[in-house]
Parts: sequence; structure tokens; C-alpha cells
Amino acid sequence: MSAARPGRPPWRRPWLAVVGVTAVLAATACGNEPATNVQPPHPGVPAQPSDVQGIYRNIRQGLLQLRGNGGFVLIAAQGSGPSAGEYTLSNGLLNVVTNLCGQAIGEYQVTVGGIPEPGDATLHFTVVRDDCAERAHDLTVEAWVYADS
Repeated sequence: MSAARPGRPPWRRPWLAVVGVTAVLAATACGNEPATNVQPPHPGVPAQPSDVQGIYRNIRQGLLQLRGNGGFVLIAAQGSGPSAGEYTLSNGLLNVVTNLCGQAIGEYQVTVGGIPEPGDATLHFTVVRDDCAERAHDLTVEAWVYADS
């Protein structure tokens, strides 16, 4: 046992305060409150990026993340692999550029199906034009299902 500092009781240790604060923060962060930024898409034709932002998965273990700021990440586990880039979306027409395809712009019609619930809302891409066959395949081979993320 270490010697106590003058004026400080021997039972008082600085690490106890750290443990106590950490426990309070962990209890607060692990609450059962649903995240307020998770909004499944509504059926129909999406008008803008915020209408479809979120994380989607497909049956082939693929992952698609569409960010509200136009960021795009696609991981096609059984396809061309990972790619990232940017997209725009206006009245159901999505234009995308990814590192997988250089400067080739892909143009797709996007519709949302199902009900606005995780595991039920789906994104469907139809190629309007895309010279990048890998990206076109990865986006259209299966429906993308909204994940509760």
C-alpha cells in the first residue's frame, strides 16, 4: 500500500474518480433510446439524397451506404469489391461516380418499395446509362434492403 499524501485520506484514489465517470458515461451512452437520425425511406420515387440516406444490404452480402451529403460507398462482396464516390439524386434520377469506374458517370432510376421499416424498405436501381458494367451489375443484381443502423 502506498503512503497517503498529506491532507488526503488513504482510501481516496484518483483512479476511483475515473472509474466512476466512465461508468456514468457508459450507462448514459448505452440507453435504449432509438437513434433519431435513422429514417427508413418511404415508398415511391425519392426526390433528394436525404430521402434515401442510410445503409442498405442485399442478399449477396453486399453493403451500400448513401450519405445525405452525396457520399457513396458500395461493397459488393460477390461482385467487383469495394468502391466509393459521390452521387446526386433528383426526382428519382441518380447520377454516380465511383473510384472503380474512373470518371464514367452512371445514371439510374431509383424507386423505393416496401414499407418504411428496417428490413422491409427496399431500393431498386434501373440502369438508364452506365459504361461501367461492374457498377451497373453490382447496383442492379438484387434489391437493396434498408438496414437498421
